[in-house]
Amino acid sequence: MEASTSKCSTKYLNKREQSKLTTTANCILDRVENRTRHWLLHTNNITTAETLADAEYNIGRIQTAFDSVKRDVQSVNVRKATIGHSLTQLQFRLVELRRLYPAIDDKPLQFDSIKYLLFFRHRSE
Repeated sequence: MEASTSKCSTKYLNKREQSKLTTTANCILDRVENRTRHWLLHTNNITTAETLADAEYNIGRIQTAFDSVKRDVQSVNVRKATIGHSLTQLQFRLVELRRLYPAIDDKPLQFDSIKYLLFFRHRSE
């Protein structure tokens, strides 16, 4: 069954494009696009593991906002494709940076002394 191109279906599409849900989706995409552009320009300023961790956190929040947009209209879908490509580039750049600045695990070493004591006690008997 082919899609109808009657005035009625065009009117319905225009109503969907002009709805509050579409406006909200476009507002979210505006913010995502601005933040993505910001981080694409500033990835060269990432010079330490700490600044990289901060960038990863912020870009993760951007990705979450992008993924929250579920509106299925042409204008939103076109924007999501473009912004999604930019986010993918940004993710690849973060992977490259993570190779240069690996995460530092400065947490204390987890050691279960009970197992060690049981093993040592068993061996001495």
